Amino acid sequence: MLLEGKRIVVTGGMTGIGKATVLAMVREGAAVVSMSRTSPDSEQAIKAVEAAGALGAGAVKHIQCDITDREGVFEAFDEAVDFMGGLDAMVNSAGQESQQSAEDLTKEALMSQIDMHVGGTIWANQAAFRYLKKTGGSIINYSSFAGVEGVPNEAAYSVAKGAVISWCRYIAKEWGPYLVRVNCVLPAVMSELVMNAMKDNDHLMTALEDWAKQVIPLGGKMGVPEDAANLNVFLASDMSRFISGQLIGADGGMFKSR
Repeated sequence: MLLEGKRIVVTGGMTGIGKATVLAMVREGAAVVSMSRTSPDSEQAIKAVEAAGALGAGAVKHIQCDITDREGVFEAFDEAVDFMGGLDAMVNSAGQESQQSAEDLTKEALMSQIDMHVGGTIWANQAAFRYLKKTGGSIINYSSFAGVEGVPNEAAYSVAKGAVISWCRYIAKEWGPYLVRVNCVLPAVMSELVMNAMKDNDHLMTALEDWAKQVIPLGGKMGVPEDAANLNVFLASDMSRFISGQLIGADGGMFKSR
């Protein structure tokens, strides 16, 4: 029960790493509000809340929120804090990938990734900080190995995730005096985000598997969403109270090994 009594918001909470994180947080005793574009009245959201609620004593709720809409994000966090009675941590795992080479990159594709990953991260962090600045707490953002070294044919995604890293390092310094710690996770897991990017493309999936064999020392395979979710639990817990401003890979040693 590492998170007993904690109150946590998870963006992107209906799929992949976000969904696994909601379940892991509740299992460890936290009250959790999941956010995504999914309607709370949808069958998907209802089942997800019921499944999470059966795992622990903490309250669970899903709120519909477009992470690119700053005003909407602030309103969603206000609703979440009102529901839980406060805020101790947030995990910003909402995201999407896109496939473009640098040569073929369009303004539309670039701005879509910037709005989702850079704008979405900033708005969610700002919304959380309004509460965390009074009590301290943990902000866990998501970047990617693509933001460090770039990934072939993902120009816009790589640029956006690089900006997320810069943002995390900046606010870790600016918000540190308020006892708000900020860390950035670099996952290498086979999430729904990855699966959707590879959908109906056996060539890309094979290429991804071959790439993983070459760059992931620990077993040569991508991890699963739960590998990242377990790291999120630690970073949201008091066990990580003196860890901030870090890039942490949930990636089988890939980031360290490069």
